[in-house]
Amino acid sequence: MTCIFKTSNQNKDIFQAGLTKDGKFFFEEPFPLNKKFSTVSQKTLFVKKGWWGNYELEIINRRNKKSKLIFNFENKTSELMNEKGKFKSKYCL
Repeated sequence: MTCIFKTSNQNKDIFQAGLTKDGKFFFEEPFPLNKKFSTVSQKTLFVKKGWWGNYELEIINRRNKKSKLIFNFENKTSELMNEKGKFKSKYCL
């Protein structure tokens, strides 16, 4: 699923995420749920499945800035929370 967020008048953030056949979460590369994972791009990721089927992804980049993405794959919606605020996806495909 690809989601687009309008974070300001000129800026948009695009994120892609999904689930693999073997139950792993995919964001940049596949990784297991409920376990911290470091990516090639020097981000630390942690994802867990929430109560209503949402997946909550916490991201810490190499500058130690935190972001959180909540994905609902069934309804094709997503939310982004970072230092700039809270944003709902304009649309997800």
